Amino acid sequence: MARLPVYKIADIPREKQLHEGRMTRYSIRTKNAQIVFADITPQPLGAQGNHRRPHDHPHDMLLIVVKGTMRMEIDGEEYDIGPGEVVDVPAFAMHRGYALGETPVSLIEIFSPVRHDYIHLVKWQQEDFGDDGVPWIKPEHKSWTPPPAE
Repeated sequence: MARLPVYKIADIPREKQLHEGRMTRYSIRTKNAQIVFADITPQPLGAQGNHRRPHDHPHDMLLIVVKGTMRMEIDGEEYDIGPGEVVDVPAFAMHRGYALGETPVSLIEIFSPVRHDYIHLVKWQQEDFGDDGVPWIKPEHKSWTPPPAE
């Protein structure tokens, strides 16, 4: 077997100024899964809430909160996910969320399969995985989130 690459998380390129300038994210993938790291600055107290419409995707997602608290709405139910807690967001479950309280949130999202709309986040990797992830929308399903521009 060829020697496996080892990466430093601190060296992964960041995508910044997302979601009203409050979110930074970065990612690494394998053949069949993708991990997305994100840091989110909360909205000011008194002005916190969902700023996005609910969306879905054809990927299972595990959301792990490392620091802070996320308020997640999943299929119409609210969940407060704190440090060391994990929530499973099944493929095609309508969801959205925001950083709750005053503490910035650090989180990890694990997707399977690899997201086509997040493939730009892993272009820095040198491995040739032979694909560009799974398309955003399956033909028989509609999503609130428009497909990404190619």
